[in-house]
Order: sequence, then C-alpha cells, then structure tokens
Amino acid sequence: MIELAHWYETVFLLGLFWLYFAWSPVVAAIAVVIIYLAEIFIDNATARVKWGFALRSIWAVTLVLSALNIAVLQYFGGY
Repeated sequence: MIELAHWYETVFLLGLFWLYFAWSPVVAAIAVVIIYLAEIFIDNATARVKWGFALRSIWAVTLVLSALNIAVLQYFGGY
C-alpha cells in the first residue's frame, strides 16, 4: 500500500511538471525525465540524513530560490 501511494504521488507531481511545459510535448517529456532522475538521485544521496537536517536544508534551499525568483522578476520587470 505504501509503494502504491509513493507511485501515485510521483505520477501526480510529474503530471504537474508536465502541465508546466505543456506548450511543447517534447520539452515536457524531457523535463519530466530530468526531474524524475533528479528525484531518484536526491533520494539515494540523502538516504541516511536525519529528518531535522533535511527539513532545515530544504527550507534553506527554498529561501534562496525564492529570493532568486524575486530578484529575476524585479530585473525583468515582472509583477
């Protein structure tokens, strides 16, 4: 049952990424494959990381990427 839930989550999230690149099915397929391989790599690379460290590190990554996103939007005149 847990494995089924994991596959459901994976397919659902990859479907969302597919919709982001829906303007080109070829680009969408390439992006989904790259994202899936990145997910496998991250999962294998952090197999023995404690949950507290993982939570702190993902929040750090989120804050840095959010600041970068805001800076890019400001630079290119986004809303």
